Amino acid sequence: MSSFGGFQGMLFSFLRLLAPVPALWIAARFEPRLSEAIQHWRQRPLSRPLRLSLWLAVGYLFMLPLLEAFSLAQDVAGAFSRENWGPGGGGFDTFWGTAPVGWFYALTAAEVVAVFALVFALGWRFLRAPAAHDLAVPTMSILERIFILLACGGLITGMVRSVVLEVLLFQVPAAISPRSHGILGFSGAWLLGVVLFSALVAWLNLRLPETRSEA
Repeated sequence: MSSFGGFQGMLFSFLRLLAPVPALWIAARFEPRLSEAIQHWRQRPLSRPLRLSLWLAVGYLFMLPLLEAFSLAQDVAGAFSRENWGPGGGGFDTFWGTAPVGWFYALTAAEVVAVFALVFALGWRFLRAPAAHDLAVPTMSILERIFILLACGGLITGMVRSVVLEVLLFQVPAAISPRSHGILGFSGAWLLGVVLFSALVAWLNLRLPETRSEA
């Protein structure tokens, strides 16, 4: 690893350590409003331990997109590094096939960008609508809508990555010889993971009960 690569890794590790600080600062803006909405729904006040737990949970949600941003920056840098495409960069070996490490970084970066773009495309118009009168939550500002969609994008990205990596790194008995399909097999396994996750989302969508306004 080059000295620049070592410095880059140290920098991103330091940024990840600091990620909870801005995340909790942003969560402090949302926690009172969420607590008020829950109290309005439950008709009883929340204790301080519950409010603290809510603050930490919301802080974690807002920390996810920060971590994804740091990972995306590393993935883009890895995808554009010549070392990760040549023989010296090694390969990403799986049962399905082997691909250059740079191709893994490129697919990961494209996956993150696609998920966040889809979340913003589907969620922005919904969050622009005024809040229902039975909820004690006022209309959100542009920054608040952005933070909420970033948190949703971070959660969904983590779920997609988990499914894709489980398919990609699928463990098979040693007696079964690996498929030597190279980058095509590797990319096909990645696509299979995305398809499986999409099928799961489609199935969940069919299982969702209708709301009162839809009935």
